[in-house]
Amino acid sequence: MPTVLQIVHGFPPRELAGTELATARLSDGLRRRGWICHVLAATRAPGLDQYAILEGEPHLTRVVNNLPFRPLGQERDRAMEVLIARVIERVRPDVIHLQHVAYLSSGLRFDLPAVGTLHDHWPWCPAGGTMLREGGVPCPAPAPEICALCYGRHARLASRTEHAAVRMAAGLARWVPPSRLHAIWRRLPIGLRAAAGGGPPAPGDARGAVARRRALTATWNALDHRMAPSAFLAQQAERFGLLPVEVVPSGVTSTLSHRGGGPLVYLGSILPHKGVHLVVRGYREAFGSGSSGPGLAIHGSSDGDPAYGRSLDWPLAGAVPPAQVPALLAGATALVMGSTWPENAPLVCLEARAVGCPVIAPRIGGIPELVEHGVDGMLYEAGDVHDLAGCMGRLAAGVTGALRVRPPPSEDQHAALVEARYLSAMERHRDSPPQRSKA
Repeated sequence: MPTVLQIVHGFPPRELAGTELATARLSDGLRRRGWICHVLAATRAPGLDQYAILEGEPHLTRVVNNLPFRPLGQERDRAMEVLIARVIERVRPDVIHLQHVAYLSSGLRFDLPAVGTLHDHWPWCPAGGTMLREGGVPCPAPAPEICALCYGRHARLASRTEHAAVRMAAGLARWVPPSRLHAIWRRLPIGLRAAAGGGPPAPGDARGAVARRRALTATWNALDHRMAPSAFLAQQAERFGLLPVEVVPSGVTSTLSHRGGGPLVYLGSILPHKGVHLVVRGYREAFGSGSSGPGLAIHGSSDGDPAYGRSLDWPLAGAVPPAQVPALLAGATALVMGSTWPENAPLVCLEARAVGCPVIAPRIGGIPELVEHGVDGMLYEAGDVHDLAGCMGRLAAGVTGALRVRPPPSEDQHAALVEARYLSAMERHRDSPPQRSKA
Protein backbone atom coordinates (compact mmCIF):
# COMPACT_ATOMS: atom_id res chain seq x y z
CA MET A 1 0.00 0.00 0.00
CA PRO A 2 1.43 3.45 -0.91
CA THR A 3 1.90 6.00 1.87
CA VAL A 4 1.31 9.75 1.81
CA LEU A 5 2.43 12.19 4.51
CA GLN A 6 0.21 15.27 4.68
CA ILE A 7 1.80 18.31 6.35
CA VAL A 8 -0.56 20.96 7.67
CA HIS A 9 -0.76 23.76 10.25
CA GLY A 10 -3.51 22.09 12.30
CA PHE A 11 -5.76 19.05 12.32
CA PRO A 12 -9.08 17.99 13.87
CA PRO A 13 -10.27 17.75 16.50
CA ARG A 14 -7.84 20.29 18.01
CA GLU A 15 -8.12 22.64 15.02
CA LEU A 16 -11.30 22.82 12.94
CA ALA A 17 -10.97 25.51 10.25
CA GLY A 18 -11.48 24.81 6.55
CA THR A 19 -7.95 23.72 5.64
CA GLU A 20 -7.80 21.34 8.58
CA LEU A 21 -11.16 19.77 7.75
CA ALA A 22 -10.29 19.49 4.06
CA THR A 23 -7.07 17.67 4.98
CA ALA A 24 -8.96 15.24 7.20
CA ARG A 25 -11.55 14.49 4.53
CA LEU A 26 -8.90 13.97 1.88
CA SER A 27 -7.17 11.52 4.21
CA ASP A 28 -10.41 9.56 4.54
CA GLY A 29 -10.94 9.56 0.78
CA LEU A 30 -7.40 8.39 0.08
CA ARG A 31 -7.68 5.59 2.63
CA ARG A 32 -10.76 4.34 0.81
CA ARG A 33 -8.57 4.24 -2.31
CA GLY A 34 -5.98 2.07 -0.59
CA TRP A 35 -3.50 4.66 0.69
CA ILE A 36 -1.88 4.77 4.09
CA CYS A 37 -2.27 8.40 5.21
CA HIS A 38 -0.10 9.86 7.93
CA VAL A 39 -0.61 13.48 9.00
CA LEU A 40 2.00 15.76 10.54
CA ALA A 41 0.32 18.83 12.04
CA ALA A 42 1.43 21.80 14.05
CA THR A 43 -0.68 22.54 17.09
CA ARG A 44 -0.94 25.20 19.78
CA ALA A 45 -0.69 23.89 23.35
CA PRO A 46 0.41 26.65 25.79
CA GLY A 47 0.69 24.16 28.66
CA LEU A 48 3.27 22.07 26.81
CA ASP A 49 6.89 22.72 25.86
CA GLN A 50 7.73 24.21 22.49
CA TYR A 51 8.38 21.41 19.95
CA ALA A 52 6.79 18.73 22.13
CA ILE A 53 5.60 15.74 20.08
CA LEU A 54 2.06 14.40 20.58
CA GLU A 55 1.34 10.96 19.15
CA GLY A 56 -1.73 9.52 20.84
CA GLU A 57 -3.77 9.06 17.65
CA PRO A 58 -3.12 6.55 14.84
CA HIS A 59 -1.20 7.91 11.84
CA LEU A 60 -1.09 11.42 13.35
CA THR A 61 1.92 13.32 14.69
CA ARG A 62 1.40 16.75 16.25
CA VAL A 63 4.25 19.17 16.90
CA VAL A 64 3.68 21.94 19.44
CA ASN A 65 4.39 25.48 18.21
CA ASN A 66 3.31 28.12 20.68
CA LEU A 67 5.08 30.95 18.82
CA PRO A 68 3.06 31.27 15.60
CA PHE A 69 4.27 34.81 14.84
CA ARG A 70 7.88 35.65 14.01
CA PRO A 71 9.39 38.89 12.68
CA LEU A 72 8.99 39.17 8.92
CA GLY A 73 11.73 37.35 7.05
CA GLN A 74 12.52 35.16 10.09
CA GLU A 75 9.80 32.56 9.60
CA ARG A 76 12.22 29.77 8.81
CA ASP A 77 12.34 27.36 11.76
CA ARG A 78 15.23 24.93 11.42
CA ALA A 79 14.25 23.07 14.59
CA MET A 80 10.83 22.39 13.06
CA GLU A 81 12.51 21.24 9.85
CA VAL A 82 14.63 18.75 11.81
CA LEU A 83 11.52 17.35 13.49
CA ILE A 84 9.71 17.06 10.16
CA ALA A 85 12.72 15.28 8.64
CA ARG A 86 12.66 12.76 11.50
CA VAL A 87 8.97 12.06 10.94
CA ILE A 88 9.61 11.58 7.21
CA GLU A 89 12.43 9.15 7.99
CA ARG A 90 10.16 7.16 10.31
CA VAL A 91 7.01 7.17 8.15
CA ARG A 92 8.91 6.62 4.86
CA PRO A 93 6.16 8.07 2.64
CA ASP A 94 6.00 7.55 -1.11
CA VAL A 95 4.79 11.13 -1.56
CA ILE A 96 4.41 14.26 0.58
CA HIS A 97 1.39 16.57 0.39
CA LEU A 98 2.00 20.07 1.75
CA GLN A 99 -1.31 21.62 2.80
CA HIS A 100 -0.03 24.71 4.64
CA VAL A 101 3.25 26.01 6.08
CA ALA A 102 1.91 28.33 8.79
CA TYR A 103 3.32 27.46 12.25
CA LEU A 104 5.89 25.22 10.50
CA SER A 105 8.73 26.76 8.47
CA SER A 106 9.19 28.86 5.35
CA GLY A 107 12.18 26.75 4.28
CA LEU A 108 10.67 23.28 3.82
CA ARG A 109 12.29 21.14 1.11
CA PHE A 110 11.75 17.49 0.26
CA ASP A 111 13.86 14.95 -1.63
CA LEU A 112 10.75 12.82 -2.16
CA PRO A 113 7.89 13.33 -4.61
CA ALA A 114 5.93 16.28 -3.21
CA VAL A 115 2.78 18.20 -4.10
CA GLY A 116 0.95 21.05 -2.42
CA THR A 117 -2.51 22.58 -2.15
CA LEU A 118 -2.98 26.32 -1.76
CA HIS A 119 -5.88 27.22 0.52
CA ASP A 120 -5.45 31.00 0.82
CA HIS A 121 -3.12 33.88 -0.03
CA TRP A 122 -0.55 33.02 2.65
CA PRO A 123 2.56 32.79 0.40
CA TRP A 124 2.25 36.44 -0.64
CA CYS A 125 0.09 37.99 2.14
CA PRO A 126 1.57 38.05 5.67
CA ALA A 127 -1.67 39.48 7.12
CA GLY A 128 -3.12 36.03 7.63
CA GLY A 129 -3.48 35.43 3.89
CA THR A 130 -6.55 37.68 3.76
CA MET A 131 -5.37 40.25 1.17
CA LEU A 132 -6.97 43.00 3.25
CA ARG A 133 -5.28 46.25 4.23
CA GLU A 134 -6.03 48.50 7.21
CA GLY A 135 -9.74 49.04 7.73
CA GLY A 136 -10.62 45.93 5.71
CA VAL A 137 -9.76 47.57 2.39
CA PRO A 138 -9.05 44.99 -0.35
CA CYS A 139 -5.37 44.79 -1.32
CA PRO A 140 -4.79 44.92 -5.10
CA ALA A 141 -1.28 43.46 -4.85
CA PRO A 142 1.39 42.90 -2.20
CA ALA A 143 3.84 45.78 -1.71
CA PRO A 144 6.73 45.35 0.77
CA GLU A 145 6.09 48.58 2.74
CA ILE A 146 2.36 47.93 2.98
CA CYS A 147 2.90 44.26 3.85
CA ALA A 148 5.13 45.28 6.76
CA LEU A 149 2.48 47.67 8.10
CA CYS A 150 -0.29 45.08 7.73
CA TYR A 151 1.78 42.44 9.49
CA GLY A 152 2.53 44.81 12.33
CA ARG A 153 -1.20 45.14 12.96
CA HIS A 154 -1.88 41.44 12.46
CA ALA A 155 0.94 39.75 14.40
CA ARG A 156 1.02 39.16 18.13
CA LEU A 157 4.69 38.55 18.77
CA ALA A 158 5.89 36.86 21.93
CA SER A 159 8.64 38.32 24.12
CA ARG A 160 12.28 38.47 23.10
CA THR A 161 12.98 35.84 25.77
CA GLU A 162 10.71 33.30 24.11
CA HIS A 163 12.13 34.02 20.68
CA ALA A 164 15.65 33.64 22.06
CA ALA A 165 14.72 30.17 23.35
CA VAL A 166 13.43 29.19 19.93
CA ARG A 167 16.60 30.46 18.23
CA MET A 168 18.71 28.39 20.62
CA ALA A 169 16.67 25.28 19.89
CA ALA A 170 16.92 25.87 16.14
CA GLY A 171 20.69 26.25 16.27
CA LEU A 172 21.25 22.99 18.17
CA ALA A 173 18.34 20.95 16.78
CA ARG A 174 20.53 18.60 14.75
CA TRP A 175 22.23 17.32 17.91
CA VAL A 176 19.76 17.80 20.78
CA PRO A 177 15.96 17.28 20.57
CA PRO A 178 14.28 20.72 20.48
CA SER A 179 11.82 19.77 23.21
CA ARG A 180 14.76 18.86 25.49
CA LEU A 181 16.46 22.20 24.80
CA HIS A 182 13.25 24.05 25.53
CA ALA A 183 12.90 22.23 28.85
CA ILE A 184 16.50 23.16 29.78
CA TRP A 185 15.79 26.79 28.89
CA ARG A 186 12.76 26.87 31.17
CA ARG A 187 14.84 25.58 34.09
CA LEU A 188 17.37 28.43 33.79
CA PRO A 189 17.10 31.18 36.44
CA ILE A 190 14.51 33.79 35.50
CA GLY A 191 17.12 36.53 35.69
CA LEU A 192 19.35 34.77 33.16
CA ARG A 193 16.45 34.20 30.78
CA ALA A 194 15.31 37.80 31.18
CA ALA A 195 18.75 39.02 30.13
CA ALA A 196 18.02 37.68 26.66
CA GLY A 197 14.53 39.09 26.70
CA GLY A 198 12.64 42.30 27.00
CA GLY A 199 9.55 43.32 25.13
CA PRO A 200 8.38 41.76 21.88
CA PRO A 201 10.69 42.16 18.87
CA ALA A 202 9.80 44.45 16.00
CA PRO A 203 7.42 42.72 13.57
CA GLY A 204 9.68 43.47 10.61
CA ASP A 205 10.12 45.91 7.76
CA ALA A 206 9.88 46.01 3.97
CA ARG A 207 13.10 44.05 3.60
CA GLY A 208 11.68 41.31 5.80
CA ALA A 209 8.48 41.26 3.76
CA VAL A 210 10.52 40.71 0.59
CA ALA A 211 12.52 37.93 2.24
CA ARG A 212 9.35 36.22 3.45
CA ARG A 213 7.72 36.24 0.06
CA ARG A 214 10.86 34.96 -1.68
CA ALA A 215 11.23 32.12 0.81
CA LEU A 216 7.62 30.96 0.55
CA THR A 217 7.58 31.29 -3.23
CA ALA A 218 10.69 29.10 -3.40
CA THR A 219 9.11 26.52 -1.08
CA TRP A 220 6.00 26.18 -3.23
CA ASN A 221 7.89 26.25 -6.51
CA ALA A 222 10.13 23.37 -5.34
CA LEU A 223 7.09 21.04 -5.34
CA ASP A 224 6.30 18.72 -8.23
CA HIS A 225 2.68 19.89 -8.48
CA ARG A 226 0.79 22.86 -7.05
CA MET A 227 -2.99 22.69 -6.71
CA ALA A 228 -5.79 25.10 -5.76
CA PRO A 229 -9.52 24.47 -5.36
CA SER A 230 -10.46 27.53 -7.45
CA ALA A 231 -9.28 29.10 -10.69
CA PHE A 232 -9.30 32.44 -8.88
CA LEU A 233 -6.63 31.40 -6.38
CA ALA A 234 -4.61 29.56 -9.03
CA GLN A 235 -4.50 32.72 -11.15
CA GLN A 236 -3.57 34.88 -8.16
CA ALA A 237 -0.76 32.50 -7.23
CA GLU A 238 0.71 32.58 -10.72
CA ARG A 239 0.30 36.36 -10.85
CA PHE A 240 2.37 36.71 -7.68
CA GLY A 241 5.23 34.43 -8.65
CA LEU A 242 4.29 30.78 -8.27
CA LEU A 243 4.85 28.31 -11.06
CA PRO A 244 1.72 26.88 -12.77
CA VAL A 245 -1.05 25.90 -10.37
CA GLU A 246 -3.61 23.24 -11.33
CA VAL A 247 -7.28 23.66 -10.40
CA VAL A 248 -8.47 20.62 -8.43
CA PRO A 249 -12.00 21.19 -7.05
CA SER A 250 -12.69 20.18 -3.46
CA GLY A 251 -15.30 17.59 -2.65
CA VAL A 252 -17.96 17.07 0.02
CA THR A 253 -20.27 14.09 0.42
CA SER A 254 -23.56 14.00 2.36
CA THR A 255 -26.49 11.61 2.62
CA LEU A 256 -28.91 14.28 3.89
CA SER A 257 -31.42 16.27 1.83
CA HIS A 258 -32.57 19.84 2.35
CA ARG A 259 -35.93 20.28 4.08
CA GLY A 260 -35.61 23.97 5.05
CA GLY A 261 -38.04 25.68 7.36
CA GLY A 262 -35.39 26.85 9.80
CA PRO A 263 -33.54 30.15 10.14
CA LEU A 264 -30.98 31.74 7.90
CA VAL A 265 -27.64 30.42 9.14
CA TYR A 266 -24.17 31.94 9.36
CA LEU A 267 -21.53 29.29 10.00
CA GLY A 268 -17.85 30.13 10.48
CA SER A 269 -15.35 32.10 12.53
CA ILE A 270 -16.66 35.27 14.19
CA LEU A 271 -14.03 37.65 12.79
CA PRO A 272 -14.25 41.02 11.00
CA HIS A 273 -13.05 39.78 7.61
CA LYS A 274 -15.80 37.16 7.67
CA GLY A 275 -18.31 40.00 7.55
CA VAL A 276 -20.61 38.74 10.30
CA HIS A 277 -21.56 42.35 11.05
CA LEU A 278 -22.78 42.73 7.46
CA VAL A 279 -24.94 39.62 7.83
CA VAL A 280 -26.54 41.04 11.00
CA ARG A 281 -27.11 44.46 9.40
CA GLY A 282 -28.51 42.84 6.27
CA TYR A 283 -30.96 40.78 8.28
CA ARG A 284 -32.15 43.79 10.25
CA GLU A 285 -32.67 45.77 7.05
CA ALA A 286 -34.57 42.91 5.43
CA PHE A 287 -36.81 41.94 8.34
CA GLY A 288 -36.55 44.67 11.00
CA SER A 289 -36.33 43.84 14.68
CA GLY A 290 -39.64 41.97 14.81
CA SER A 291 -40.45 38.32 14.21
CA SER A 292 -41.50 38.60 10.56
CA GLY A 293 -38.34 36.98 9.21
CA PRO A 294 -37.14 33.38 9.32
CA GLY A 295 -34.63 34.14 12.06
CA LEU A 296 -30.87 34.34 11.92
CA ALA A 297 -28.66 31.83 13.74
CA ILE A 298 -24.96 32.73 14.00
CA HIS A 299 -22.79 29.70 14.68
CA GLY A 300 -19.08 29.99 15.31
CA SER A 301 -16.36 30.87 17.77
CA SER A 302 -15.49 34.46 18.68
CA ASP A 303 -12.40 33.45 20.66
CA GLY A 304 -10.15 35.05 18.06
CA ASP A 305 -11.74 38.49 18.61
CA PRO A 306 -14.16 38.53 21.58
CA ALA A 307 -14.69 42.31 21.30
CA TYR A 308 -15.89 41.90 17.71
CA GLY A 309 -18.31 39.18 18.79
CA ARG A 310 -19.79 41.46 21.45
CA SER A 311 -20.07 44.36 19.01
CA LEU A 312 -22.50 42.40 16.83
CA ASP A 313 -25.25 42.83 19.43
CA TRP A 314 -26.72 39.52 18.31
CA PRO A 315 -26.97 36.14 20.08
CA LEU A 316 -24.10 33.81 19.19
CA ALA A 317 -24.97 30.14 19.05
CA GLY A 318 -21.41 28.87 19.41
CA ALA A 319 -19.33 26.57 17.25
CA VAL A 320 -20.90 23.50 15.66
CA PRO A 321 -19.07 20.14 15.67
CA PRO A 322 -18.26 19.13 12.09
CA ALA A 323 -20.45 16.02 12.31
CA GLN A 324 -23.50 18.20 13.06
CA VAL A 325 -23.01 20.68 10.21
CA PRO A 326 -24.94 18.70 7.54
CA ALA A 327 -28.06 18.43 9.73
CA LEU A 328 -27.88 22.14 10.60
CA LEU A 329 -27.69 23.14 6.93
CA ALA A 330 -30.35 20.64 5.90
CA GLY A 331 -32.85 22.44 8.14
CA ALA A 332 -31.78 26.01 7.33
CA THR A 333 -33.63 28.36 5.00
CA ALA A 334 -30.23 29.26 3.54
CA LEU A 335 -26.58 29.62 4.40
CA VAL A 336 -25.55 33.30 4.53
CA MET A 337 -21.97 34.52 4.12
CA GLY A 338 -20.64 38.05 4.60
CA SER A 339 -16.98 37.67 3.61
CA THR A 340 -15.09 40.87 2.80
CA TRP A 341 -11.87 39.08 1.85
CA PRO A 342 -11.33 37.18 -1.42
CA GLU A 343 -11.99 33.67 -0.19
CA ASN A 344 -10.61 30.80 -2.18
CA ALA A 345 -13.21 28.00 -2.11
CA PRO A 346 -15.03 28.08 1.25
CA LEU A 347 -15.74 24.56 2.43
CA VAL A 348 -19.03 25.67 3.98
CA CYS A 349 -20.38 26.51 0.49
CA LEU A 350 -19.76 22.94 -0.60
CA GLU A 351 -21.23 21.57 2.64
CA ALA A 352 -24.42 23.55 1.95
CA ARG A 353 -24.62 22.39 -1.67
CA ALA A 354 -24.03 18.78 -0.57
CA VAL A 355 -27.37 18.80 1.31
CA GLY A 356 -29.17 21.05 -1.22
CA CYS A 357 -29.18 24.16 1.01
CA PRO A 358 -29.23 27.49 -0.90
CA VAL A 359 -26.31 29.86 -0.37
CA ILE A 360 -26.39 33.66 -0.13
CA ALA A 361 -22.82 34.85 -0.60
CA PRO A 362 -20.77 37.81 -1.81
CA ARG A 363 -19.47 37.94 -5.36
CA ILE A 364 -15.81 37.86 -4.34
CA GLY A 365 -12.76 35.63 -4.75
CA GLY A 366 -13.50 32.06 -5.76
CA ILE A 367 -17.07 32.03 -4.39
CA PRO A 368 -18.76 32.63 -7.79
CA GLU A 369 -17.10 29.42 -9.00
CA LEU A 370 -18.99 27.52 -6.30
CA VAL A 371 -22.32 29.37 -6.25
CA GLU A 372 -24.14 30.05 -9.50
CA HIS A 373 -26.60 32.91 -9.04
CA GLY A 374 -30.19 31.72 -9.40
CA VAL A 375 -29.16 28.05 -9.28
CA ASP A 376 -27.29 27.33 -6.04
CA GLY A 377 -28.51 30.48 -4.32
CA MET A 378 -27.92 34.19 -4.71
CA LEU A 379 -24.84 36.37 -5.06
CA TYR A 380 -24.59 40.01 -3.96
CA GLU A 381 -21.94 42.68 -4.27
CA ALA A 382 -19.41 42.25 -1.48
CA GLY A 383 -19.91 44.77 1.32
CA ASP A 384 -23.29 45.97 -0.02
CA VAL A 385 -25.69 45.53 2.91
CA HIS A 386 -28.71 46.70 0.86
CA ASP A 387 -27.98 44.11 -1.84
CA LEU A 388 -27.51 41.43 0.82
CA ALA A 389 -30.77 42.36 2.53
CA GLY A 390 -32.59 42.14 -0.81
CA CYS A 391 -31.23 38.62 -1.38
CA MET A 392 -32.31 37.55 2.10
CA GLY A 393 -35.81 38.94 1.65
CA ARG A 394 -36.36 37.49 -1.81
CA LEU A 395 -35.10 34.04 -0.90
CA ALA A 396 -37.04 33.88 2.38
CA ALA A 397 -40.22 34.94 0.55
CA GLY A 398 -39.74 32.34 -2.14
CA VAL A 399 -39.86 34.89 -4.96
CA THR A 400 -36.58 33.66 -6.47
CA GLY A 401 -38.26 30.72 -8.12
CA ALA A 402 -37.27 27.11 -7.68
CA LEU A 403 -33.54 26.94 -7.06
CA ARG A 404 -31.79 23.81 -8.29
CA VAL A 405 -28.87 23.52 -5.89
CA ARG A 406 -26.23 21.32 -7.49
CA PRO A 407 -24.29 18.74 -5.49
CA PRO A 408 -20.54 19.41 -5.41
CA PRO A 409 -17.93 16.82 -6.39
CA SER A 410 -17.79 13.97 -3.88
CA GLU A 411 -14.93 13.41 -1.48
CA ASP A 412 -13.99 10.28 -3.41
CA GLN A 413 -13.90 12.21 -6.70
CA HIS A 414 -11.61 14.78 -5.11
CA ALA A 415 -9.35 12.06 -3.71
CA ALA A 416 -9.07 10.48 -7.18
CA LEU A 417 -7.95 13.81 -8.69
CA VAL A 418 -5.35 14.31 -5.98
CA GLU A 419 -4.15 10.72 -6.31
CA ALA A 420 -3.46 11.35 -10.00
CA ARG A 421 -1.06 14.16 -9.01
CA TYR A 422 0.65 11.86 -6.49
CA LEU A 423 1.22 9.21 -9.15
CA SER A 424 2.52 11.83 -11.59
CA ALA A 425 5.01 13.14 -9.02
CA MET A 426 6.14 9.62 -8.16
CA GLU A 427 6.60 8.80 -11.86
CA ARG A 428 8.59 11.98 -12.38
CA HIS A 429 10.99 11.00 -9.61
CA ARG A 430 11.40 7.49 -10.94
CA ASP A 431 12.27 8.81 -14.39
CA SER A 432 14.52 11.67 -13.32
CA PRO A 433 14.91 12.45 -9.62
CA PRO A 434 15.02 16.27 -9.38
CA GLN A 435 17.89 18.07 -7.71
CA ARG A 436 16.18 20.22 -5.14
CA SER A 437 17.88 23.46 -4.23
CA LYS A 438 18.49 24.08 -0.56
CA ALA A 439 16.79 27.05 1.09
